[in-house]
Amino acid sequence: MLVFQLHCSMPVKYHNLLFSLLLIMTPCVCANTINKQLIRLDRDIEALRVELDIPALALVLVDRDQVLLSKTYGVIDRDSREPFGPDHYFRIGSITKTFTALAVLRLVQEGRLALDDRVGDIVPKPDIDNPWRQSDPITIEHLLEHTAGLNDLTAREFEYNKPLTLEQAFRLSPGSRQVRWPPGRHHSYSNNNPGLLAHVIEKITAMRFEDYMERAVLRPLGMDSATLFPEPRVMEHLVTGYDSDGKTAIPYWHMTYRAFGALNLKPADMAPFLQLFLNRGLHGNGVFLDSDLIERMETPRTTLAARSGLDFGYGLNLYAFLHDGHVFYGHGGDADGYLSRFGYQKQAGLACFVGINVFRNRDLDRIRRRVQDFIVARLPEPEAKTADVPATVLETYSGEYESVSWRFPNAPADEVSRQRLSIAIKDTQLLLRKDDGKQRLLLPVTRQHFRYQDEPVATMAFIEHEGELYLQTNDGNYRKINR
Repeated sequence: MLVFQLHCSMPVKYHNLLFSLLLIMTPCVCANTINKQLIRLDRDIEALRVELDIPALALVLVDRDQVLLSKTYGVIDRDSREPFGPDHYFRIGSITKTFTALAVLRLVQEGRLALDDRVGDIVPKPDIDNPWRQSDPITIEHLLEHTAGLNDLTAREFEYNKPLTLEQAFRLSPGSRQVRWPPGRHHSYSNNNPGLLAHVIEKITAMRFEDYMERAVLRPLGMDSATLFPEPRVMEHLVTGYDSDGKTAIPYWHMTYRAFGALNLKPADMAPFLQLFLNRGLHGNGVFLDSDLIERMETPRTTLAARSGLDFGYGLNLYAFLHDGHVFYGHGGDADGYLSRFGYQKQAGLACFVGINVFRNRDLDRIRRRVQDFIVARLPEPEAKTADVPATVLETYSGEYESVSWRFPNAPADEVSRQRLSIAIKDTQLLLRKDDGKQRLLLPVTRQHFRYQDEPVATMAFIEHEGELYLQTNDGNYRKINR
């Protein structure tokens, strides 16, 4: 396998020459065409980095068999101007959650844990305030899908910036683990979930979570640089993270629970992780994870929408997203000064990781869209699905809706402050209008499942549950209020 690991430690004109020579040697179908496209992609990414004034940028692009491009662009900090090279470390933030899911699923594969195991049976402490514990206990898959009903961390937990053991982290804000609605109803992202999963792993393995992650996931995948700790080798070679102004350096964020976002690694080490998903759990000459578990990672099962048959959404610390109508799977990461995203497209057989060291999501979006354009360039246009739904059914969906889930503990939950939207009938179609005045047509894929006009697959669902009508979308969970 030919691996391209390039960085900007030489003059650009020589760097581009070397890159071109390596691509010409690549044995692949339509080599000349793909080589030209890769060269153009490389140049476009560097041009974007310069235009957006991003100090450091990392890009890894792979297919199932080889690394097409593994490159670091720019400098590690604005003061030293040292080139960002292959031996420097980068923080991947919440992409760490996908690694935590792999750690859990390795235990599932070994028969030491089941996704429907009750968390309280494994770790009775720390306390979780679940008023529905008898009828709706929290399970492992609820934590992985963020459907446990838990709020996110408190401000104290987010802002506390000293390294903690897991036991110390649970004591930091003991009243924060409150379940706000019955588990298995709504998806609501919470960094409490990975913390509890780390505790489960420690109870099952009798090992420290970080040690198990290294032994069961990182080292078997050949990710020898990756670590959850700010070790001397990391701090000596860590790319500096900057705030949105691109100039204010942000100190190292230790994170209350390392399981939700603390991985540090050399960007090139993301390649085997990306290929694991393209190869459906195979790594090297063996099975790292069964293919059905990879598929389970991609498929939500526990929300009301998922139980109605909607398979688009947030799975096991892995979520689906669309680019030009093509379905990708991946996850994003924010580590205070570092933004990253990984994604893979199964039909194309390509996957990518992109990271920048400045807190500007729009800039990251522009860069990753360019990479995703490359990934889908040779795919046929996706066929949109539409169904005929009787007007009487559509009429039942029209009305006013209010949000029924919120992420943070201090979010307003009263009747007046909840976010609202309306659904109306327009020319035999549903029209969704949000509080900000934005409106979009909803097209039916089934009687329950709908999509926006620019989406080829269903991404939202209307569900009757316990006498209430709910609308669940990628943007939130809503209940009809004028029935």
